[in-house]
Amino acid sequence: MTNVPQEEAPAYWDSGPRSRRLSNTLRTDFHLPALLLIERHAFWPILFANPAQQPIRLRPNYAELASKAHDIPSHAALVANPNSGTAALRDFDFVLMLEAGADANLTNFLPGCLTLLSRTDFAALFRVQRDSADCNRPG
Repeated sequence: MTNVPQEEAPAYWDSGPRSRRLSNTLRTDFHLPALLLIERHAFWPILFANPAQQPIRLRPNYAELASKAHDIPSHAALVANPNSGTAALRDFDFVLMLEAGADANLTNFLPGCLTLLSRTDFAALFRVQRDSADCNRPG
C-alpha cells in the first residue's frame, strides 16, 4: 500500500471530501488494505506480522517479507526510488494507492514498474511488473 499524504498534495486534501477524515484529522481509509485480507486473501506485511505483538507465526517467505516492511512508503518515496527503504516493490504482486485522485497522471506512476489496473479518486490498483529492470534495480 502507498498513499498520497497531505504534505504532497495539500490542495487535494483541502478540497477533498471531508468524509475521509475524522474530526481529529485522522484518515478514515488508512486500514482499507486490511479488507484485502478478507476479500482477496492478500498479505499485508504490517498487519498482524510483528512477532512481539501477535501470536501468529508467519511462513518463512512471509516472515522475510514482513521483516523488511515496517513503514508504508509514500507516493513521493516510491517515485524517488521504488526499491528504497523497507521492502522493494519487486517483492509484491500489487500496489494499492490511496488518495489516487491526488496524482493527476496515474498512468505514468512508475511506468516501467507498475501497470495501472483500476482507478477512482479514492484508490488505484497497480500490478507490479516483476520482470522489469526498473523494479529489479537495487535500492
